[in-house]
Amino acid sequence: MRGSLSRWRLRSALRGPRAFVLWALLVLVVAAIVIACYGVWLYRRDKIRAETGATYMLLVETTVACETYADDRGLSVRDIPVDNSVVNAGAKALAQMVLSEPGYLRVDLLRDRGYLKEDTDGNQMLIDSWGNPVIFIPGAHYGSTFQYRNARGESFTVRARRHTSDHGYQLWSLGPNGVDDRGGGDDVVPRYEE
Repeated sequence: MRGSLSRWRLRSALRGPRAFVLWALLVLVVAAIVIACYGVWLYRRDKIRAETGATYMLLVETTVACETYADDRGLSVRDIPVDNSVVNAGAKALAQMVLSEPGYLRVDLLRDRGYLKEDTDGNQMLIDSWGNPVIFIPGAHYGSTFQYRNARGESFTVRARRHTSDHGYQLWSLGPNGVDDRGGGDDVVPRYEE
């Protein structure tokens, strides 16, 4: 008896003047949920675009810093020494290179933007917007493999994508997904590398 009484109340509530208010509220709640989901999607998309743009600019600035560093020392960037037995060696070599002399990259800006990170050994390394090490392979090491560890702590092996004779080195970021797509996929690569 009680079950049929509550069904009768529900049916009568969905008819008449009160029903309009209930249906209007239901439509408003559903519309608010749809708009909120769309807003979250837009925010995430724009955040990834902004982080990708910031990482791209970091790589462009690092490219200029590498070439200036090498020119000042009468070297070629392809001959910069990198110990490929060390995890994240390229990112550490970049940090040592650009931090060794003031003026190559503004260290205060790198620190403020979170592009410098200290690893477990106390060495500085250059990282991207997502906390992953920047991949750097000088030309003298083409064919060698390097061990890297991304922001999630996953280890992976990196090998030079192809021989780049014009610049003598390869530089790229793993991108938002933190997976090495060998310079493709969502990896961020300076324009000269494309």
